Amino acid sequence: MFTEKDYERASRLAEQQVAYALATHREQAKAPRNTTGLCSDCDGNIRERLEAMPTAMRCTECRQIHDKLERR
Repeated sequence: MFTEKDYERASRLAEQQVAYALATHREQAKAPRNTTGLCSDCDGNIRERLEAMPTAMRCTECRQIHDKLERR
């Protein structure tokens, strides 16, 4: 049997999940889109990567290099 507190907790959790989903959606909408299908560094084809990650700007190899340089 659920108590009123259980329902309140569930309601708060649902509200937080909706707020998170909306914030994520807004951030994705603001993100730049790659309309060429080419890596911004090496001009390699990244169309398959764009299907999985529409905001991708680099191929996997260039992204790994970029991440390593950013960490320095």
